[in-house]
Amino acid sequence: MRNTENAALNEKLMRAAAQGNLEAVKKLVLRGTDIYFRDQHGDTALSLAAGNGYLDILEYLSSVKKNEIT
Repeated sequence: MRNTENAALNEKLMRAAAQGNLEAVKKLVLRGTDIYFRDQHGDTALSLAAGNGYLDILEYLSSVKKNEIT
């Protein structure tokens, strides 16, 4: 992916996680979006989901992280 496309996808992932949109988060992860991306405030999709109480997204992103390691 190109840098501009990466940036747009990362922003979409952050927004989807912050708004509790699990389906959008899943689609973006499948497209290869960087789940470790940090915005200008140091937030990640995982931290935004956790901070807004979206446990389903928190669990999903945590499982994606585990699967990447193994």
